[in-house]
Amino acid sequence: MVEYPNGSTPLVRTWFEDEEAWQRLLAEAVTRAQEERDEYANIAIVDDSDAAGLSLSDLAALHPVPTGLSLVIVADRRAMTEAGHPLLVLLADGASPPAQMRAAADQIAGLEINVALLANLDWEDFATHVGPDGVFRGFR
Repeated sequence: MVEYPNGSTPLVRTWFEDEEAWQRLLAEAVTRAQEERDEYANIAIVDDSDAAGLSLSDLAALHPVPTGLSLVIVADRRAMTEAGHPLLVLLADGASPPAQMRAAADQIAGLEINVALLANLDWEDFATHVGPDGVFRGFR
């Protein structure tokens, strides 16, 4: 059974066909955040093949503390195979289906810090800046 760590934003792997793609995505989303000193980002890796069969509602519902500030980041096939690694971000607020948007891997730490940790920006602040391709790539 898939479990999320308490007190962190889970980054859940749901596609298991390409280990190298997974490692590239982690390097972009997590390692880069650490290198850029986004040490306040509180993202926990969930690498459990049981997540592959879960719906988006199930993935969001597994969050241990669902609030309007809780996020679940999903590393699905699209996130691992497209340029920029557009991760699927779910708002884990108890709604079913959960609100969702995509965010480029290099934007994940900032999104997580500002929505889930500091709450100085809302989900809508990011969602309204999603590009025509459906991906948040920064405030431009």
